[in-house]
Amino acid sequence: MYDWERERARVSDPPGDSSPEAAVRYRVRPLACTTLLLIATVCALQAPPDLTAQQARTLVRGDATNSGFGAVVFKGSGVNDQFAGFFGARGAWLIDHVFALGAGAYLMGGGVDVQRPSGQRSLDMWYGGAEFEFISGWSQVYHITFLTLVGGGSLGLDGESDGIWAAEPQLNLEVNVNTFLRLNFGGGYRFIWGVDIPELSNSDLSQFLGQVTIKFGAF
Repeated sequence: MYDWERERARVSDPPGDSSPEAAVRYRVRPLACTTLLLIATVCALQAPPDLTAQQARTLVRGDATNSGFGAVVFKGSGVNDQFAGFFGARGAWLIDHVFALGAGAYLMGGGVDVQRPSGQRSLDMWYGGAEFEFISGWSQVYHITFLTLVGGGSLGLDGESDGIWAAEPQLNLEVNVNTFLRLNFGGGYRFIWGVDIPELSNSDLSQFLGQVTIKFGAF
């Protein structure tokens, strides 16, 4: 008859050295191996199945949509303590419906006079530059846009020409009229510097403004 007690003692007892320390070492070894195996298994389960499939998160997705739009713009503001209307146009490359990178140019209509020693003279003015627009909530019927222009322009008075610098941040409300038409209106502030005409200063041209824009294109 098979002696189960003797076999269990043979397996449980450490071979050779029968000291208590050897017995502890003999029983700890399987436990350590089992623990390392469990740790390796957990790490393997948590590791991504395909490291090459990982991609860094970016501001603009790799599969971002690209489109564009054009727009006609009307702006109203003060110039030399008089009301002035500006008419212009802009165009932009639209990235992922959210970022618009483009340019615009704006020409002041007549009606602004400057007092000179020889009498009143009509002032001509235009400005333009690069434009950067962030569109928040583009898929909603009503949403907000943040637009900034950075560039320059020119003043004309009595046959004289004077170059100027311009920066114009705006906060606007935009309405999705349909899939290809947007109505945008709001306001901002036009910063002008570099004015060298004696009868004018930077502050005469730096004023708050309101604007209405009609955009058309692929959004």
